[in-house]
Amino acid sequence: MKKENLFGKQTQSGGEYKWVDAEEISNKDQINNWQQKYSKLELFKANEEKFSDFSHDIAKLFESFLPDAFFSKIAKQMNTYLQECCHSDIAPKMRNLEEMPDFSEFDVKQFIGLVLYMGLVKLPRISDYWSKCELFNIPFVKSIMPRNKFRILSRFLHFTENKQMKSSNDKLFKIRDIFNYFLEVWWSNYSGGEHLNIDETSIPFRGRLNIKQYNPLKPNEFGVKAFSLADSSTGYVIRWYIYAGKEGDRSLSVNQIVLNLLKGLENQGIHLFCDNYFTNIVLLEQLEKGQISLTGTMTKRRKFLPKMKDFQKIQIASNISVKKCNNMLLTLWKDKKDIFVLTNLVGNKVISGKRYTKGGEQKEFLKPLVVESIINSVTESIFQIKWHHIIEILTAI
Repeated sequence: MKKENLFGKQTQSGGEYKWVDAEEISNKDQINNWQQKYSKLELFKANEEKFSDFSHDIAKLFESFLPDAFFSKIAKQMNTYLQECCHSDIAPKMRNLEEMPDFSEFDVKQFIGLVLYMGLVKLPRISDYWSKCELFNIPFVKSIMPRNKFRILSRFLHFTENKQMKSSNDKLFKIRDIFNYFLEVWWSNYSGGEHLNIDETSIPFRGRLNIKQYNPLKPNEFGVKAFSLADSSTGYVIRWYIYAGKEGDRSLSVNQIVLNLLKGLENQGIHLFCDNYFTNIVLLEQLEKGQISLTGTMTKRRKFLPKMKDFQKIQIASNISVKKCNNMLLTLWKDKKDIFVLTNLVGNKVISGKRYTKGGEQKEFLKPLVVESIINSVTESIFQIKWHHIIEILTAI
């Protein structure tokens, strides 16, 4: 029997989903067995031992992600672009272009260090960082490089040879090499645990760009759409995917994007947390084949869910109802609004919580444990970076 899946294509359903009422269970034994079997990802044990040697040495840690070879490669591409401009009719309008010296690895380091610094200390215009006005006078920037040199480096910043562009239909061609480099280094240096988050975000941008998206529901309506897979406890980004429109004649579905981001993590005991943009029953079943568990919120408009009236029959608490189908648990928590949570690992145990009323009084309430696990997975994903250390390393202060 064929049924439409969540994304408009025909798939084999494998039978109907029969949801029944579930009693209050904690799944404690299942979780304990899961944690004992996958206490540490074998895939990343070597990375953990590597970083334990210089966990307090920021310079060595930085070099493991961005070695000198990385900056040398960028300098080489910039010099190649400079030579192309010298022999091209369509060249930047700059004097003495042919007499300009080659860019060095140290120039690139200083340039990136200043760019990061400008992100921390913001001024109205870039030229204000070299202003002689007492209001904007910043000796640090002037001590690194002159304003004209910064403009030249900004003008010739390049990551890929233009000659290869003729044979490529990739919309991210200009940054593809450096993007793939970061994907590889993020993966090779990861040493985290089994709890991961996947999320969709929009990188604000209002300029001219053919991959720019418009989403009125985002705080920044215009931007570049991206998907990230990160560690729940540290916020470390393991993989990233930039949406650049259709790939060939088709566009990747949300489920396919999730599976691509998790490629190579099968049979490692991963527990994935996500929001209602990703969570659906088809995805849960696909991940389960690779021994990856899923917990996430979802909307009531998703397919294969029980009807709302079925949740009113048996409740394990005054505001909590749970349905079960095979090894899936679907929890409805009637808080300020209806919240649906789908999981195949965390049980439907009910816990108590406290919140403040408008009058400032504490009030106890009941909530599902599965909701608390999602909240913890999000609030723990705060990874603080001491950017001043990175800037000091790049600018060789």
